[in-house]
Amino acid sequence: MKKPNSLERSSEASEGSLPKDLLNRFPLFADMLARAERRIPKRIAGYFLGGADSEKGLAENVAAFQRIRLMPRYGVDVVNRSTKIDLFGRSYAAPIGVAPVGYTSAIWPGAEKALSTAAQKANLPFITSTYAIEPLEAIATYAPDVTWFQLYYIQSMETTLDLVRRAEKAGIKVLVVTVDIPTYSKRTRDHRNGLEFPPAVTASLLWEAAQRPAWSAEFLQRPYPLAGNLMPYAKNPMGGAKAMRDLFAVTGVYAMTWDEIATVRKAWPGKMVLKGVQHPDDAEAALRAGADGVIVSNHGGRQLDAAPASVDALPAIAERVGARMTVMLDSGVRSGLDVVKAMVRGAQCCFAGRPFVAACAAAGNRGAPYAMQLFQDEIDTAFGQLGICGVHEAIGDRGREFH
Repeated sequence: MKKPNSLERSSEASEGSLPKDLLNRFPLFADMLARAERRIPKRIAGYFLGGADSEKGLAENVAAFQRIRLMPRYGVDVVNRSTKIDLFGRSYAAPIGVAPVGYTSAIWPGAEKALSTAAQKANLPFITSTYAIEPLEAIATYAPDVTWFQLYYIQSMETTLDLVRRAEKAGIKVLVVTVDIPTYSKRTRDHRNGLEFPPAVTASLLWEAAQRPAWSAEFLQRPYPLAGNLMPYAKNPMGGAKAMRDLFAVTGVYAMTWDEIATVRKAWPGKMVLKGVQHPDDAEAALRAGADGVIVSNHGGRQLDAAPASVDALPAIAERVGARMTVMLDSGVRSGLDVVKAMVRGAQCCFAGRPFVAACAAAGNRGAPYAMQLFQDEIDTAFGQLGICGVHEAIGDRGREFH
């Protein structure tokens, strides 16, 4: 049997070629992030791209991945390699998914529907945020098989458990409880730009929007963006932006205790993941609280500026609990090669937020499917270069990391 040559696609993840025009314009996710910044109004772009305080933590997330070197191995038949991964009873096309990003469809209008629809077609996990513009019930119809729901403690345990019930009723199978936001951190760009959410329609915002005609054209086709999951809990749901601001005023910021996490666990019949874990002891506590998995994350550098890069915190957690629960990662992922680096350090799957939303802003309707295909192609290429035929060969194989 003749083997395909190096120009022929051989793996499941790489069926079909990437669109040449988009690949020529955006060969890297960094290219899409740069274009997105130019297409989104300044204060909203600052919210999307910014981090906490000095933003050193934000930069370190990316830099930590760049420091990781992997040793290629040759003489291995990788023709029939596969990027498929099994998570919580379902097989996905690749170990990459869309991380929750609050107000995604305010950053780029329509992005939540575009990304969830593309994720369903690509068979990749999509985590929708408590602070999404589109309500979870709508997202679950766009992506019925791959939607996970990210949960914050909102207003009261009663309200929080109502969100849990809504997720169950919508058919969502994985609940992602975020634990790393006990207080809001200072987002420096937001203060400099005078941003508030939902954004008040002011002369300065209108001027910024006028300078971003592509964003404005998309924005004008849709209702004013409000956090759709939360509007049912507002005193005056028809009160628009003011109702949302009033809701935030009474919502506050709360960190769930382990007892409260256990309460959520009892109410949720599906799989439960804790997002924001950075210490092995907390991963152990998550296991005791009934979690089926953790996402090692520092909230994309948006919470504690001095926190370790997620990929640096990952190995100790994977070593402690990786044999007993699913260990995943987000924060700083900017390529498929980054995904493979995290897998070698023990992650079974990675999630990215900014790259996917940036793709929608940079390439419009074609951005979401292109980003998903690009990630898969890069993971597949890395597997081939490293002599890896399947995800089981990569996960936790620290011997592939060059020191």
